[in-house]
Amino acid sequence: QHKEEIHKFIKVNNKQILTIKEFAGEKGDIEDPSMKELEGFRRSRDEIIESLMKGLKKYSF
Repeated sequence: QHKEEIHKFIKVNNKQILTIKEFAGEKGDIEDPSMKELEGFRRSRDEIIESLMKGLKKYSF
């Protein structure tokens, strides 16, 4: 869903846009923490950090 929104504003090849999970080499989405307690935001934060670290290791030269 997020990719489609980006494509409305930027005309690029679909392979040029990655979700954070795709950047990490994983499938799925990071859960939206809106309407959740503080712990939900913490879980999403931790998942984002973990995925970014995996992606950085994957794409580091």
